[in-house]
Amino acid sequence: MTRGGIGRLNRSRFHLRLFIWAGILLISLLQISEGGTTRQVLRQGNGSELQSLDPHIVTGVPESRVLRSLYQGLVALDPKTLAPIPAAALSWEVLDNGRRYRFHLDPDGRWSNGEAVRAIDFKQSFERMLTPSLGGGYASQLFVLENARPFFEGNLEKFDAVGVQVIDPLTLELTLESPTPYFLSLLVNPPWFPVHRASVEATGPWLSRNPEWAKPGALVSNGPYKLVEWRLNDFLRVDRNPFFPRPREFPLDEIVYFPIPNIYTEERAFLDGLLDLTSIVSPQRIRHYLEGEDPGILQIEPDLGVYYLLLNTTVPPLDDIRVRRALSLSLNRSSVSRDIRKRGEPPASHFTPVGIAGYTPPEILEEDTTTARALLAEAGYGPENPLPPIPFLFNTSETHRPIAEAIQAIWKNRLGVDIELVNKEWKTYLADRQRMDFAIARAGWLGDYLDPQTFLGLWTSGSTNNFSGWSNPNYDRFIAEAALLPSGPARNDLFAKAETILLEEVPIIPIFFYNRAYLLSTRVKNWPNNILGYTNYAGVRIVE
Repeated sequence: MTRGGIGRLNRSRFHLRLFIWAGILLISLLQISEGGTTRQVLRQGNGSELQSLDPHIVTGVPESRVLRSLYQGLVALDPKTLAPIPAAALSWEVLDNGRRYRFHLDPDGRWSNGEAVRAIDFKQSFERMLTPSLGGGYASQLFVLENARPFFEGNLEKFDAVGVQVIDPLTLELTLESPTPYFLSLLVNPPWFPVHRASVEATGPWLSRNPEWAKPGALVSNGPYKLVEWRLNDFLRVDRNPFFPRPREFPLDEIVYFPIPNIYTEERAFLDGLLDLTSIVSPQRIRHYLEGEDPGILQIEPDLGVYYLLLNTTVPPLDDIRVRRALSLSLNRSSVSRDIRKRGEPPASHFTPVGIAGYTPPEILEEDTTTARALLAEAGYGPENPLPPIPFLFNTSETHRPIAEAIQAIWKNRLGVDIELVNKEWKTYLADRQRMDFAIARAGWLGDYLDPQTFLGLWTSGSTNNFSGWSNPNYDRFIAEAALLPSGPARNDLFAKAETILLEEVPIIPIFFYNRAYLLSTRVKNWPNNILGYTNYAGVRIVE
């Protein structure tokens, strides 16, 4: 990078810091209540600006952090044990050997406008999520419900045939296609959150993607907090929902989320005392904190996630399996993890992390440049007929660019393949990926629950998260058969057969398995630490 480029970058960081300072000053003025007492305010770095606050549309981690403060599903998870605990439902019964669940809602549950939360709210919301015209990115997560997939695919006209039944205003019964060991853990994710129909329809049709209802002054939610302010690219602020039935469980009066995609700016804001925690920390700074005077502010935790490359198998030359295999075989995954990430993240020789529900993935991926070159030659490519330049899409972040540049160099040096780096902001990146307007895209997946299905279910033909254009009937069959079995060796064997197909046909190229690294102020107590990265704000408090 030229010196001029560095100057522009520094000016950009400086201007962004001014925005953060202004936002923090404004928030600080609001920290003193009318009674003169200091309010409990958490100031959280949140990475990218949000795609939306419609829980039935979003797919990203930054959005999920905010939505879990605004909404409650039927259950929550204990932040330490990850066991299901009451939320919108105070209790539930498991019937028919795990095929039916009957939930008893909290009679004191209220929306942030004071209206009662009722079972019909959940039924209508599940129907909205599964309506194809909405284009919900996580609709396939609801396919565990009886007849949900036929309804989503247009093969079932009426939603009443889907396994969602209102028994009475406070009782909701969900019937599954088959017993699902991880079902309760699914319910803590945004696709299962209820949305307030009247407030949506006050700004437009119930089944549209109209964003107006999900803005301050319009959004009505049922969680411990409500949306009060959202300044794009500046901050988003949530305050207590005055009608939430159990306010004492949530000591924080307010949470302020700052979208700071530049990790160095976010770190500087933390060190200046403007943030209580960051979303990430620069790999180059990890050693500094480990060896520094205050290593306690650095948090490094295992994460249930994988960093991978998504290949569009419908476009040349990636429609040729030999090219895809060559790209995978030529990668030096260890160098990416060791030299760029620098926090002990294991290189990935498979897609699913080890040890979920006793599952051992097949270790098929290897490094073999000689075979990679032979595969390209077999596909008709070589020095006299090189591959055309291949675009590589990644979203704006100091963590993604060096990885993309390293992979670009590896493929150039080992295969003579030219890669064109395409950097786009988060919303544009998501839109391009959704409509498959890419050749190669960096991607990451964090498990939503502790089961191999949360990873391997992505690549079935009907998955709404499968942007590869790839499908395989045997893969689909193995995943479908696994869904009918309880946890155990027989089910895991089917998963292993499916993952073997996935790794051999290479619609994705796993790179490494995540660790989670971020900075946390000593002011913050009871911050949740779990392998899912699940944020439950219950019990979190600020100590001056």
